[in-house]
Amino acid sequence: MSPKDHASIISKVICMVGIFLLLINLSEQFKQEDLDDDDLGYLKTDPQYVYQLTNPENVDLYYNLDEKMLKEMYPNKDWSLTGIDKLSEEEKKENLEQVVSFINQQNKAYKEGRSSFYCGPTHLSILGDKKMAHRKGLIGQRRLFTGKFSYQSKIARFSDEYVKKILEEAGSPPDEFHTPTSMLTRARNQGHCGACVIFALVAAIETGFLTKNPLLNNSTLNLAEQTLLNCAFESQGDFGCKGAENLWSYLDFLIEEREGNLPLEHQHIYTQKQEKDDCPSLTVNCHPGVKVKDYVAVQNVGEKNLTALVAKHGAVLVGLNISTMQKSFQNYKGGIIDACSNVTLEADHAVTIVGYGATNGIKYWDVKNSWGDDWGENGYFKIKRGTNCGGIEETAIVPIISWSDCIKPNDDNTCKL
Repeated sequence: MSPKDHASIISKVICMVGIFLLLINLSEQFKQEDLDDDDLGYLKTDPQYVYQLTNPENVDLYYNLDEKMLKEMYPNKDWSLTGIDKLSEEEKKENLEQVVSFINQQNKAYKEGRSSFYCGPTHLSILGDKKMAHRKGLIGQRRLFTGKFSYQSKIARFSDEYVKKILEEAGSPPDEFHTPTSMLTRARNQGHCGACVIFALVAAIETGFLTKNPLLNNSTLNLAEQTLLNCAFESQGDFGCKGAENLWSYLDFLIEEREGNLPLEHQHIYTQKQEKDDCPSLTVNCHPGVKVKDYVAVQNVGEKNLTALVAKHGAVLVGLNISTMQKSFQNYKGGIIDACSNVTLEADHAVTIVGYGATNGIKYWDVKNSWGDDWGENGYFKIKRGTNCGGIEETAIVPIISWSDCIKPNDDNTCKL
C-alpha cells in the first residue's frame, strides 16, 4: 500500500469518526429537547393560598395520655392497621409517657418563640421508635445511578442541563409558589409498610397528570400504589414493605414495564403488604390520556434549583433523614419543622414537595407526606427551607409526563377515544 493510499484510508476513518460523533451529539441534543414537550415556563401559584403560624396561646400542653384517651381523639381510625397490636401494654404505656414529655418540651419552645413548630398526640404517638421504622422505607438513597435500565445513563447526563434550561428560559423561580389544590390529590396512608417511595412517587405522578391534562379531576384520580408494591418487588433495589434502595427505580420499572401508567386504586386496592403473585396485567392500567415517559433526577440540587423544579412541575419527589427528628415528625401537628437532623446521614424517608414560601421571616417547603390526612396539617408538613434540613435539598426526582393515545378521559378516568 502506497503512502498516498494509507493517508487516504486514515482520512476516511477520521471523517467517519467525526460523522459518528456528530450524530451522537445531535441524538443527545434531540433527547434533551424531547425530554419535556411543554414549554419550560412556571405554573401559576394558588392565588388563595395563605399560611400563618398558629397562635402560641392556642397550643396545648398535656399532662396525661393513655391508649383510651388517644383512641378517643381519633374515633374513626382503624387501629388494627397501625401496628399497635404488636406492642405490649407496657410498651404502649412507656411510649405514651415519653411522647407527653417530648410534646410538652417542644410546645413550650414554640410558645416561647424558640421553635417554629408544635406537636400533639397523633395516631403514631403510641408506636415508639422501632415501629416507626415501618412508616418510612428509604434505604441507601444517596447511591449512584446503577442498574440495567437504559434510562439511567441518559438521566445522569441530562438532569443538570434540564434544570439549567428551565432557569435560562423561564428565569428565576418565583419567591413563593403553591401548587393549586385542583392539581393535588388527597394525602394517603402507607400504613404499617415501608412503602414511602411508592406513595411519594405516585403523589408526584398524579400531580403531573393533573397539570398536563386539565380534563382530569383530582377527586377521582387515585392511582394504585399496590401495583408498584407487588409488581416491582426486587426488580431493581425495590423490596416491597422492606423499603427501596433509591428514589428512581420504581420510575424505571413504571416506564420500562408498565408503559408509564398504573391501574386505579379501586382496581387494585392497597393492603399494606406485598403480594408478588398479584400483579395486574397492562390491560388494567388507567388511561387518563397522559403517561410517564421519562424523569429527571438531580443530585446536590440545592434550594434554587429545587424551587425551579417545584414551580415548573408542581410536585417533586425528595428524600430526607428523619431518624434524629423522629419524635418531631411522629407527633407533628403544625408549623415549620426546624429541628434539623445531621445531613451527613442517608435519607430514610421519601416525600413530595408541592410548594414553598415564607412566614414570619422563616422560609419553608410545603411537603406532602404519606401518613394519612389526619396527620400533621391535613397530611402535609412544613420544613425549614434553605438550610438543607434533613438533607431535603440534596436529591430531586421529577416524572416527565407526555400525552398518550387519548386526551379526553371518561369520569372513571378510562380513555375516551
